[in-house]
Amino acid sequence: MTTFVLIHGWGGNHEGHWQHWLSDELIDAGHNVIYPTFSSANTPILNEWLDELKHALKGVDPKDIVLLSHSLGNTLWLHYLRNNPGLKIKKGFLIAPPLTNQGIREIQNFFPQPWVNLSKEDYVLIGSDDDMYIKKEEFIELSNNLNVPFHFIANAGHIHISSGFGPWPWIKKECLKLV
Repeated sequence: MTTFVLIHGWGGNHEGHWQHWLSDELIDAGHNVIYPTFSSANTPILNEWLDELKHALKGVDPKDIVLLSHSLGNTLWLHYLRNNPGLKIKKGFLIAPPLTNQGIREIQNFFPQPWVNLSKEDYVLIGSDDDMYIKKEEFIELSNNLNVPFHFIANAGHIHISSGFGPWPWIKKECLKLV
């Protein structure tokens, strides 16, 4: 059975964020959802988040996972894959990933980002041409380094509340195609 795994980024995702909306929509439709809240969201510690993610995914068949990670959650997922080589999931949406820590001291322990060769069929990067945490050229570099296709959304910023991403019907539709 498909399990949707939503991974938030630095600072967590607050009420109104598309991940909260999507989680509620999927649960209301009767789907399995794992949406962990990681400790110390404003001062994340990579090893703690990795342990918490491992605990959240305990007992879930990776082949059933549809991943929807946002921002620093993408970097967390890449570290998780580095620690679990060969892990194959149903589908992964890597949304608004940072390429570097952008000089943000609180998240520097997540970087450098590991390079993991992902499957073009299993993953897609989704980002905007005006994200404050990654330039369009860097996004293309990340896509190439991870060996995955990318999907640009024009003028979507960091794809979060401030850029108008509370309800996000497109991502819900993409998710429901996978059940």
